[in-house]
Amino acid sequence: MTASLWTLALVVVDNGSSDGSIDFLRSRRDVRVMALPSNLGHGVALDLGVARVRTEYLAVLDVDAFPISDRWLPESIETLERGAQVAGSRLHRNFIHPCFLVTRTPVVHKFGLTFRPVGSLASLPKRAPLFLDVGEALSQRLIVKFGGSRALHPFEITSLRGPGNTGGGFRGSRVPQPIRDPG
Repeated sequence: MTASLWTLALVVVDNGSSDGSIDFLRSRRDVRVMALPSNLGHGVALDLGVARVRTEYLAVLDVDAFPISDRWLPESIETLERGAQVAGSRLHRNFIHPCFLVTRTPVVHKFGLTFRPVGSLASLPKRAPLFLDVGEALSQRLIVKFGGSRALHPFEITSLRGPGNTGGGFRGSRVPQPIRDPG
């Protein structure tokens, strides 16, 4: 399976940048740009971008995530075809981080999944300590909807800055290695 066999649509959400990248993006004919007037937050920006995607698969990459293998997308899609609901990077907790995340677009739309975080770090001293960040919230929703963590397929992420750091690379695994349910 190669990318040339797929219809690709590249949507870039510019979350209020001021570094001139929006001008570069708008000059490209192969990129659909969504320019936000200000930084609305990671989760909101992802949700707005996902709302524009109509392809079968959805791949999310953060600005600092650079795949170092040309197999990152085919291997991610292969894990979805074997039953995972989301594939991507697992950094240090039980979720797929949106620095590198691939899922089926209809799953996100059908179940109304969102990248918005749950809870607030600002409220932790005042309330019960519940905070799920952007990727954690989506992953946990998938675990609930699809009956366990077998819905997730983490890939080992490598980095020049050490294990668990974003901005690194991808080392795929052809054997599904679902995150185990705790307990």
